[in-house]
Amino acid sequence: MSGFDPRALVTAVAASGARYAIIGGVAVGLHGNPRVTFDLDIIVPASAEDRQRLFDALEAELDDVAKAKRWVEEGGNARLDTELGTLDVLEEGVKELSWPTIEADLVMREAGDGTPIALSGLGTLVALKRLANRPLDRADLAALEEIHGELPDALEP
Repeated sequence: MSGFDPRALVTAVAASGARYAIIGGVAVGLHGNPRVTFDLDIIVPASAEDRQRLFDALEAELDDVAKAKRWVEEGGNARLDTELGTLDVLEEGVKELSWPTIEADLVMREAGDGTPIALSGLGTLVALKRLANRPLDRADLAALEEIHGELPDALEP
């Protein structure tokens, strides 16, 4: 891995054709609280087809192709190091973190070059931050609440 180029990594993920939603620090920034982050976090459905699409789009940039191939076959969460930066992939969960619920909460945006990107809605982002409950997640939640007012309690599955 040579550095973190969030714009290029987001564009590569978006161009893959896979279903995804941007979460984590990049999503916090796109929801109004820019902060430093060193990776791109996304959440995806539990789908071999979507994993394959991501793999195909990123294969030339991957540091460990064999590790990524195992992830495509087995599913689950993955940390994929690429020449564009680290991509942390979280697979959908249950209830409020199921793919249909996440997809219903998506916010579509455009990258600087016009590429449509899928941003997790505020409800999804809040649910994930509350679930992780690390100090940085709590700080993100406080900042988002200052920007957006009272945050949602839970997404409707």
